Formats: sequence, structure tokens, C-alpha cells
Amino acid sequence: MTDKYGRDQFVIRFMDDTEIYWNDGKTQQPDMVYERRNWTESGVQWSPYGSYLATLHRQGVAIWGGTAFKQLQKFAHPDVRRIDFSPNEKFLVTSSITKDKDDRLLLVICVFDVRTGQKLRQFEGYPEDFLRHEDVRAGNLVWPIFKWAGGKEDLFFAKLATSKTTGQAVISVYECPDMGLLDKKSLKLDAVEYFEWSPSEPLMSIYHRESQEGNIPAKISLMQLPERKEIRQKNLFNVSSIEIFWHPQGDFLAVKVDRHTKTKKTIYTSFELFCIRERDIPMEVLELPNKTEKVLTFSWEPEGHRFVIVHGEGPRYNVSFYSMKDEKGRLSVKLLGSLKDKHCNAIFWSPKGKNVVLAGLKTMNGQFEFFNVDFFETMGQAEHFMATEVEWDPAGLFLATSVTAVHQMENGFNMWTFQGRNLYRLPRDRFFQFSWRPRAASLLTAEQNEAIRKNLPDKIKEWDREHVARAEEANREVLEKRQRLRDEWKAWVESTAEWVAQQQAFKKEMMGNKYAEREFKMVEVTLTETISVQDEIYKEV
Repeated sequence: MTDKYGRDQFVIRFMDDTEIYWNDGKTQQPDMVYERRNWTESGVQWSPYGSYLATLHRQGVAIWGGTAFKQLQKFAHPDVRRIDFSPNEKFLVTSSITKDKDDRLLLVICVFDVRTGQKLRQFEGYPEDFLRHEDVRAGNLVWPIFKWAGGKEDLFFAKLATSKTTGQAVISVYECPDMGLLDKKSLKLDAVEYFEWSPSEPLMSIYHRESQEGNIPAKISLMQLPERKEIRQKNLFNVSSIEIFWHPQGDFLAVKVDRHTKTKKTIYTSFELFCIRERDIPMEVLELPNKTEKVLTFSWEPEGHRFVIVHGEGPRYNVSFYSMKDEKGRLSVKLLGSLKDKHCNAIFWSPKGKNVVLAGLKTMNGQFEFFNVDFFETMGQAEHFMATEVEWDPAGLFLATSVTAVHQMENGFNMWTFQGRNLYRLPRDRFFQFSWRPRAASLLTAEQNEAIRKNLPDKIKEWDREHVARAEEANREVLEKRQRLRDEWKAWVESTAEWVAQQQAFKKEMMGNKYAEREFKMVEVTLTETISVQDEIYKEV
């Protein structure tokens, strides 16, 4: 926010080094901000608004900030493994894994106040106290274990665990800043399996699994907290599995439902789509033309009402774009268009919407297509062999693709424009991490944003003038450097002129007339050497 050029920062980790750069698209090279060796022992993480950079150590966590990245606070938690900030950066959750006297795994989770560094609460227990039995049996350490409610205030966080008295799954919701259990009791719901908070408010989507004993169907319910009021529900039958996708602004909710036939030999997929902002929360059901087709991924457009589905049987997949609204702004799920047979197994929307990258990672060896959804056209195609990670900058202008140390070769990252033009590459051995620094939320009102849009043509001309001036400044720096090197070379030649003259005089004295350049000839000689000789007798057939 303080950079006069409006550039974004990013942090990288490789070997024992951590480096922070400005991304300069005009000069097409990174601009170093800060570097430090052995800054962290296991990782770094930005806070949600980019105010802090957290580093992990054996003794605990430290956070750094300011232009000089000075240490602002530290949090004691030995052998910390994972961390998570609350959405508004008020609290920090840390976790570690130890063993008790019986050699059983023990989880220790602490909640700290970010500003004061005070430990507000510590949770300690076995994995089944924090996770579902299914996850414990599968050995999955799901993170984050505590999920934060959305909204302008960090009011609640919750976990799904197993009740010690009944053995059933319950949702425990805790209040901030007291860290006590909401109403001093957990949410005891029938057959609760999974939940997700809305990103914008204390609204929880909950999945209740199907019960065969009482012939009770599965259910998706929406519950408002702290009232514990169920404001919407939808029954589901023959459910095999579900996934929940909240819109980044909390405007919509998508539930991907995999159902099985009565024989349980065939799985087919559909989507339950809820419009959260409309009265009574209306919903639509979306089924693909081929219901048994495999669905790889689903993704909402940020700051928009469109979504994309990647589906098919492979090795190439189809990519379909849909809208939640018709031309008059009414709720209506509409197919915008489909792309056939694409090298795509992952989708990455620009944070501002409109543009999307169709990525073919892992087995597809880093194939990328930069696509504009408004005009439904491909802007560019690129390849970053063995790419493992993809991340947009906060402004949606640049894209970073990286190859981490899961591969032994080609480690480092590439920087691209949103149109797919490669700006630069930064190779680094044993490359571990690339992460853009998030931007703080805008303080402008809707009226101010509208005024900026109206004056945008004038601002673009002003920015163009600034960009030309920066380019000229960069060129001037290059020319000055070249002139400095040329002057240094001339000075060195002049300083050795007397020595060169003495050498020439000595050679002329020793060689006489043969020293003249015309007496020398270039002769090319070819030498042939026999390594070995072997005689072989071939019989005629």
C-alpha cells in the first residue's frame, strides 16, 4: 500500500534462505526487499491482510512486519507444526504433535492474541478429540482443525469432533475473545459429518449423513450463529459423498453430491446451488448432460456469479462455464459454454474474476491456458514443465507458477502476465515455497470506487506517463552502467599501455622481421590415431 508504483510483494524459500521481492512487471525482473538465511526452520506464512509474516521455529512462532521486517511478537509453542490466523488477524492458532507416556499421539493446540502475544487458551487431547473417527482411522491430520467464522469481526471458531459421552460427532463452537464454549454446550446434531463457515458471516453449512437404521435421508442445513437457528435445509437421498463450496463473498453455496444407484454399482453427480442473498434462500439443481461423468473440480468466480466445472473421463477433460443469473439478474443457472478436450485438471480464477487459468499439473506436466470468460477466448498458452504450484497476485495482473523440491530438477518459479506472456524466471535449488503477500481490504466506499471507474481513462494516461518515465529511468541506469564499464576498460587499457609497448619492443627485438603480422600464417592440421583393430569373420548363410 505504501509502494508508489502499486507493486505487490512475494516471499520465496529455498535451501536455508528466505527472500522477499517486489514484483516489477515493467522492468520484468524482481526487486529485492529483504533477505535472510536461517530465518525459519519449517516455513513462513503471511497473515490474511499481509500485515505480518510468521516464521516457525522449534521454540514457537515469531511474526515480523514493517518496511525492515522487524520482529513484532513471538509466541511460545515448542515443536510447532502448523499455524493459522483468524480472518481479521486478531488471533493465531498453533499446533504440535507429541506422545503421552503410553506412546499415543497427543495434539496440543494453542490460541494466542496476535497483538499482545498472550496465550488465551490451550486445547490438548488425542486425535479423536479433534477429528472424526474416519479421519483418525485413515491417519489424516486435517488442517485447520478449528475453522473460523467469516465476517468483519473474529467472533467464533469451531471444530468437529467426537463426543466422549455418546461417541457421536458434535460441533463445538467457541466465542472470542473469551474462548469459551458457546452457551457452554456443543451442537449435538443427528449424524453430523462435515461443516463449513460462510466467508462473510457467522453462517454454517452442515452435512448430515444418511442413516440406514431409521431410513433417514442425508441433509444439508444452514444454521445461523449464535442463535443456533436453522434457516434452510435440503434432504438428499442415496448419497455416497459430498463437497461444500462457498462463494468467496458468501453470496452462493454449491454442494457437490455424488449419489449411487440402488445397486451401488454406479455413481452419478449433481450440484445443489443455493442463492444466500435472496429471500428464503432459493436453490437450483444442476446435472451434467452425462450424469455418470467424473467431476474433477468446481470453482466459483471471485466477485462474480459464474462458476466452472472440470469434468470428463480423461486423459483430456471438458471445462464448462455457468452463470447463476440471467440477463435480467434473476436466479437462473445457465450454461455459458464448454471447452472440449483440454489439458486441464485444475482451475485458478483471477482474484478479480473475468480471467481464469486452465492448468494441467502433475501428470500433465505444467500445461497452462489463459482464458477470458467475458469474451470466451483464449489469450495465451504456456508451458512450465513439472510445475507443481500456481498462484495469482492479489490484483489479478500476474501469475506465478513454480516447481518445488518435490522434484529434484527445474526448481524455481516463472512469472507471467494475466495474458500468458512470460516476464522472467528465477531458478533456485531446493525450492520450497512461493507466496504472494495479501493486500489489506479496501477502505474506499462504493461511491468512491464508482468515481474512480469514471475517471479511469484519465488515470490510465497518467499511469502510462509514469510507466514511460520508469522505463526511461531504467534505460538510463543501464546506459550509465555501460558507460561506467566502458570508462573503466579505457582506464585499464591506458594504465597498461606502457607495459604493452615494452612487450612489443621486446618481441620485435627477439624475432626481428618475422614479428610482422604478415609473416604469420594459420595452418590447420588433422591428426588421425588408430585406437584398435579387430578382425571378424562372417559366414555366408
